[in-house]
Amino acid sequence: MANRTYLYITDDVEKREKIRGIAEYNYDFPLLFKIMCSTEPVPGKSSIFNLEEKAAIISEMSGGIDKVKNFLLKMKEEKSTLGRGKELVGSETCEKIMEFLDKNQFLDEGYRYFLLEAAELYEMEADSHKEFEKLTLRDIEEINNTVKDVEYFMETGILNDSILEKIGTYEKFQYELSSFSEYLYYDFSSTYDKEIEDIQYVEIEKPEKIVRKRLMNFDSREIMFMIFFLLIFPPLGLYFCYDGFRGKYDDRYTSGLFLGFLGTVLMLFYLWKITDIIFG
Repeated sequence: MANRTYLYITDDVEKREKIRGIAEYNYDFPLLFKIMCSTEPVPGKSSIFNLEEKAAIISEMSGGIDKVKNFLLKMKEEKSTLGRGKELVGSETCEKIMEFLDKNQFLDEGYRYFLLEAAELYEMEADSHKEFEKLTLRDIEEINNTVKDVEYFMETGILNDSILEKIGTYEKFQYELSSFSEYLYYDFSSTYDKEIEDIQYVEIEKPEKIVRKRLMNFDSREIMFMIFFLLIFPPLGLYFCYDGFRGKYDDRYTSGLFLGFLGTVLMLFYLWKITDIIFG
């Protein structure tokens, strides 16, 4: 299972008698979630995990929806692009998100707050649950910094380096735009008509060793280097050694030894790294 960030809407800061899914994202706390949670964010107790620490973020819903809608509309109007000139926010995608984030409907149904659950990400970073609240406060600070960058974009139409870094690649941002859904991994649909006490909490197990990075979370450059070193250097080194040996130990033989040694070291390093990730 991927470690995710979950975003919900709820009716109350503490009681949370109603919780509804909004979006979820794998292995990251993405830009749009930060924008939506940027209106008066405060730490709160998790509704997914049974923790004493405040490992969730509560924020005012109405203002957050307005901010993310204005941000997406501005990006569409400015025809913001990345990479090879592809539009980051297309008209059809923007329209679907605007329709999904129906603030008036949410308010009519009694929802007032966003509930951000990022404990699964914290589990990858922290050595104990006691650190979760500190990480929550760090994320709130990151949210507040993101707001300043978004406000600059809204005023100037310029995506500064900080925002571009959060957006990442064109493909990553398209995945982020497609992350909106009412049906998340942890489903609270039963709370529409039941008390919060009826929710089955999920205990986070304390692993002996925290997995800091998952195999599926390697970026494309890391994977390319791994393939290159694993499949190119050792065979190339062997070939140079053999070819140089026939020429009575000329420079090709020396080069072959060097490439073979380097490729073997890098191969062992990546095998160790992969084994450490898989078996923890």
